[in-house]
Amino acid sequence: MLIFDIRWTGVTKLPSSMSQLTQLKSLLLEEDSMVRPPATICQHGTDAILQYLFALLETRATKACTLQLNFLGEVARGKTSLSRTLQSGTPSLTSSVDRTSVVEQGTWNPEDHIRFNINDFGGHQSYRVGHPLFISEAGVVCIVFNSLQYDPLSEGDFTNNIGNWIDMIQSRYPGIDLVVLGTHVDRCDEVKVDEIRCSIQRRMQAQAEKKQMLLDQQIEHLEEQISRNRRCDLPFLEAYRDKYENLKSLRECTKNKTHPIFMVSSQTLLGFGDLEIYLIKLAEAKKVELPKRWLDLASTILKDSGNLLTIDYDYLRQKFMKLNDVTIDLAPTNASSEFNNVMCFLASSGEIIWFEKHPALKNTIFHRQRLLADLLRVVLDHNNYARVNFFLQEGLITQMEMDDYTLRGIVSRNLLKNLWKTFNLNHFDIDTMTELLKSLELCYEVPCKSIMSKDSAYHFPCLLTEGKPEHLSTKWPHEISHEKHQLSLRFQFHHGCPCGVYEKFSVRLHRHLGLFKLRRVDWKDGLYAELGANSILVLRQQRGRECTITISVRGKKIPQLWEHLLNAHNDLLKIQTRDWPGLHFTKHLICPHCERLCLPNPSVFPGEILDLERPSNETRGFYSTVPCDNAVPDRCIPASMVIPAMAEFAPMAEYNKAALRAHQKALVDDITEPCLRDVLLRFQQEGIFSEREVLTVKSRDSQRERNVIFLDILRTKEERAFYEFTRYLGANGQLHLSELLQL
Repeated sequence: MLIFDIRWTGVTKLPSSMSQLTQLKSLLLEEDSMVRPPATICQHGTDAILQYLFALLETRATKACTLQLNFLGEVARGKTSLSRTLQSGTPSLTSSVDRTSVVEQGTWNPEDHIRFNINDFGGHQSYRVGHPLFISEAGVVCIVFNSLQYDPLSEGDFTNNIGNWIDMIQSRYPGIDLVVLGTHVDRCDEVKVDEIRCSIQRRMQAQAEKKQMLLDQQIEHLEEQISRNRRCDLPFLEAYRDKYENLKSLRECTKNKTHPIFMVSSQTLLGFGDLEIYLIKLAEAKKVELPKRWLDLASTILKDSGNLLTIDYDYLRQKFMKLNDVTIDLAPTNASSEFNNVMCFLASSGEIIWFEKHPALKNTIFHRQRLLADLLRVVLDHNNYARVNFFLQEGLITQMEMDDYTLRGIVSRNLLKNLWKTFNLNHFDIDTMTELLKSLELCYEVPCKSIMSKDSAYHFPCLLTEGKPEHLSTKWPHEISHEKHQLSLRFQFHHGCPCGVYEKFSVRLHRHLGLFKLRRVDWKDGLYAELGANSILVLRQQRGRECTITISVRGKKIPQLWEHLLNAHNDLLKIQTRDWPGLHFTKHLICPHCERLCLPNPSVFPGEILDLERPSNETRGFYSTVPCDNAVPDRCIPASMVIPAMAEFAPMAEYNKAALRAHQKALVDDITEPCLRDVLLRFQQEGIFSEREVLTVKSRDSQRERNVIFLDILRTKEERAFYEFTRYLGANGQLHLSELLQL
């Protein structure tokens, strides 16, 4: 096997002849700095690179300058006028009634070999959850503000119009090219224009430095914690080290980068010349070499795709291979691999939307993006009341469907059909769109209450506008009852929580509710749900630019609470890692003792504890308790309340011992010999029972006696023994006993 490592060599172009290295199995390179092959190909590994080089060897290379250009900003800042003026080359002003919903798309060809695919995004809050669907990380983002309305002395004007958008974009796409655009410059004097430009540059620099300073402070604090290196702090030490490495990586991603500022007028074309020159140079710098047949075949495929909402991936692949067989003799596997590369290029340049890594959508190509944007618009439109009310007056929907949509963010399938009626979608298209909405975690499915429809309905958290319901105080009282425990985890987003993070988390959480889905209660900034005998409360709070999401679970059994909290933690962490890799946050576990006392400044513990593996026997010996200065007299609380794995090793709870005693007769009568033998084997392997204890049980003459002595020993064990026992009962065909103990 041949491995070729060209990292740190400065090489940016590979010769096409490398495709002839038949023994080459692994090619290591710096993806982001490569020009040939382009980064989008390098990301797919050695086979994709060799296929690209082979295609260059067989057909002449063509320089491709196709770049995605995205206009973002608050409502009515001149984005659409700017976009249309750029495309037409003539002044183009937009009326207030012609404002963009979700996204308006177009193309701009400043030169024969350069093409920009333009996304002009609506600025309303409800549309922002749909923005990431259309933005490619290989594109350019322009943040648009109205210079006529901008006060260079106002920190708030900068934050709302520019600062928040920079934070959001860098959280989602670290390292993406950013441009700041001021509109209506023809109505500002030169002095104000200079003041605005200098003010924005100064504030952008200060914002970047503040981010770096906050990261540096956290890193320095962690270095102090790690340097103590006390043996008894081992689990916390591991958590601190993980957090330390994450912060160092994030600091590298957020190093100061200059963002150009352009001041333009869509009425007089003032400033457009400089902007166009910059964008053309940027496109030239990002141009890639592609096999000519890639562009030819891509053009043929998209031209012949008809008026369908989507194209089937396998249909396109077969068509590509058929055309490929005519032009060049390739093995089917190579042709299929090459087609995948073509699709990656088209997706990165904004020509198509393709969810390559999404199981439910990877076989669907969305090539009519304008239609897709319109379909999203009519669902997310904040001005939909009149349209939906018309459906109600015409008898097309019920009052309940109307209330569900306007008050609770629930859209029935019947209402969806009516909203999309003018688009002439067939049943397959409607199914595809609803699957897209669910797969993107914009909504989750709920039963439809309307008597007119037996279909499902879809709950969109992003459409909620109501505050926390008053009746919720009876379900989740402020004070924690003495028989219950509460575990809480707080995610703190230091530069704001981008629109879509909480909403996706809210949707993903729904899959954990099982048979209790109908008891869920949602409002704009929170949700309450029941999880069997337990319950969960999620709250989002905004204080200035800082945002927190707090997840709390309540119930009697601590191991079950940890299971629910870990599920929620892992879901939110996966969303952040996959969709918002540049998002800066910290997470803390809140001391359960302090919460029970309702203390305003509770003790906190590093949330990275939740990322750790089960502690060793040696570590468990040191961690029977953890410190809390608010706990008297010992200033300590049980470790099982802070470290999830330690909950397994706490003494068995009295209510579980009581369950074993209450159902002693049924257990003694019904536990079979094979089941007990399996449980003993597993308990010995897990270190729950010692070898001597296992022999003691086995030494009894009858099965009933063995069951009795087993249960006597079991009640002296740790909490984990009870839950492992119930699990093994179910695995051995004695589910009735397992369920009996858990009632």
